[in-house]
Amino acid sequence: MYKPAQYLYLQRAGILRVGEKVFAKKILALFLVALMLISPLATLPVSASDPNDPDSDDDNDGDGYDANRDGVISDEEKYTNLEEYHNNTNPNDEDTDNGGAWDGWEVYYGFNPRNSSDDSLDSDSDSLENMFEFYWDTDPF
Repeated sequence: MYKPAQYLYLQRAGILRVGEKVFAKKILALFLVALMLISPLATLPVSASDPNDPDSDDDNDGDGYDANRDGVISDEEKYTNLEEYHNNTNPNDEDTDNGGAWDGWEVYYGFNPRNSSDDSLDSDSDSLENMFEFYWDTDPF
């Protein structure tokens, strides 16, 4: 009995006969189905999305930063799911590193949203750590 990889080789080499080629294709199909069933990719959630409301534009955790300080986080100021994906942060947790400052604020000021150590730094030497600069909405530089 041949292994699936051997079937492919024998089929490409023209060694298998017609009946064996059909059998080989069936075995290969079964092998691929079994591989997909045990693959971790088979467990990814799949659901329909609304093309008029792409979820990459959403900000699930509301961790944007009001850069113009008008009291409203506009669409341009949101730290969107796509930006969370590109920065390897959690789109459902406003503070991925649990350091005290929201991810959007950290990215806006150039800090690492995946490393909590920069939240306890005093970047402007005013005796306020960055997480307190975040809470009081002051400039950390």
